[in-house]
Amino acid sequence: MICKFKGRSTHKMKRTTVAGAIVLALLTFWLAGCKGKETASINAAGPSAPPSPAPAANANSPVTSGAQPTTAPSTPEPPKLLGTYEAREVENKGVVTLISKIKTLFVFRADGTYSRVSQLKGKTYHSDSGQFRIEADKLVITIEISDNNMKTPAVVKTQRFRLSPDGNELKLISVKKESTATFQRTSKPTA
Repeated sequence: MICKFKGRSTHKMKRTTVAGAIVLALLTFWLAGCKGKETASINAAGPSAPPSPAPAANANSPVTSGAQPTTAPSTPEPPKLLGTYEAREVENKGVVTLISKIKTLFVFRADGTYSRVSQLKGKTYHSDSGQFRIEADKLVITIEISDNNMKTPAVVKTQRFRLSPDGNELKLISVKKESTATFQRTSKPTA
């Protein structure tokens, strides 16, 4: 009789551990950077931001000039972080957990704005929105509104990221937590 109880207890512990790992991994990405809270104004630009040809340009959009040299070889345009991305899995210290009960969507727009909504059983438990920009291999988001509350000053969070060559897979990487969240693009932006 003791063996059966121990087996059931171990199964429950495994389920609890997996659920805990999912929650921990998601919190890692939401709370990353809270410890060293950086603040910035909405109009702050990173030191490595390229000069923009027009006032409405974003670091995520391509820089264009009036004349194109005819002798330059054509190179493929790098992928852009645009569209709607849904969280699919989290890898934490080598263990991959598929995300099925929690639904997190990021929407990145060409004007440099983003929004994020996280739901559990169809009910929103977290949302935020604001500005985003790309600085080398870093995704910098400036949270202006979180859970319907204006952030004054805005909260700036920086996360390492990788985007697949076709732009359909986004990976947010936390070196400290040894975890990577993978998001799949579910829709491309409309023109």
